[in-house]
Amino acid sequence: MIRVGEMARRTGVSARTIKYYEERGLIQPARGQSDYRLYGQADLERLERILQLRGFGLSMATIEEILRYPAQPDGDGTQRLSLSAIRMIYQSLGEQRDALLTRMEQQRHELAEVETVTRELVNDLDYLRGHLEAQRASDSNDDGTVDASVVRCTGSRS
Repeated sequence: MIRVGEMARRTGVSARTIKYYEERGLIQPARGQSDYRLYGQADLERLERILQLRGFGLSMATIEEILRYPAQPDGDGTQRLSLSAIRMIYQSLGEQRDALLTRMEQQRHELAEVETVTRELVNDLDYLRGHLEAQRASDSNDDGTVDASVVRCTGSRS
């Protein structure tokens, strides 16, 4: 078992990067005395696999999905995903993408509604400010109250 500093040295990544992968649930070290992280050979191999997948330019979402499926040795001993695992990963990533696109469309619609209401409120504020300024300029009572006949709610703003 090795600690995070030695793991970082062996893999060529920072201790912070290793902790990030731990936070994402991609590696799960044991805990030793004083709560130190301890990594075994399986952790080292998994981290090397993560780094290889990152090197291919894959996103963290894809790497997380790939790591759900165990790699199988092929004829020359190379660890590979089965064709059925690749199909399942492809389907899962497609579903994640579709869900995100749906969510983005919903948020665009909600944003459009918020922008509309904001524009209406700006218009309302401008309308009311105009009446307040006119009142202050011409028709203020001595006690600071506003004559109710000056502000009319007619539904139209000209």
